[in-house]
Formats: sequence, C-alpha cells, structure tokens
Amino acid sequence: MNYVQDNLNRVIRTHNKNKEEIPLLIIKLYAFQMARALAFMHEKGILHRDLKPQNILVDPSTNKVYLSDFGSAKRLNGSESNVAYICSRYYRAPELIFANLEYDSSIDIWSYG
Repeated sequence: MNYVQDNLNRVIRTHNKNKEEIPLLIIKLYAFQMARALAFMHEKGILHRDLKPQNILVDPSTNKVYLSDFGSAKRLNGSESNVAYICSRYYRAPELIFANLEYDSSIDIWSYG
C-alpha cells in the first residue's frame, strides 16, 4: 500500500491558514478523481457512507487522490436493511438526517458535493 502523507482536510486548512486560494486546476483535478472513484464504487454496488475531506488522501507530489476509511462501506443489497445513523454529521445527506432506511448511492454524492 502506498504511503500518502496528506488528506484533503489538511490541504484546505493549510491554504486557508496561509490566506491562499487552492488553484482551480487542482480543485478540478481532485474533484474529477473523486467522482471517478465514486462512479467505480457505485457501479460495483458499493457505498462508502463516510465520505469527508479527512477520508480523501492526497499525494502532493503527483496530485493523485485516494479514497480511504472503508469501515462504514457497504455493498448495496435490496434484501438487507440499512442503518440511518451513518456518515459524519456535516456530510450527512438529508435522507439520513430524517432516518430514511432506504437509500442509495446518492448519499455518497451528497457528501462529495
């Protein structure tokens, strides 16, 4: 497994602390890679269910993005029940806030946004 020294939360905080904007090209590059990773997972029927900046690893030398912390991930199965109390508070989709037990990959898309 590759060692990745940074995460998106730390990158954002560092830029804010230095009163700098993250270059638009970098934002687009990170967003594209995250969207591709989510699309791949969702195509395989897997939900991350805890997507947040702390779980998005960033390699500053190559600008590669990696999703991490799959402890809450789940393969979507229509016959199994889901739990509504999942995902970190500030990245929780509305259907989870209202305790909806029937959700889909849109909860990851909400957190991504």
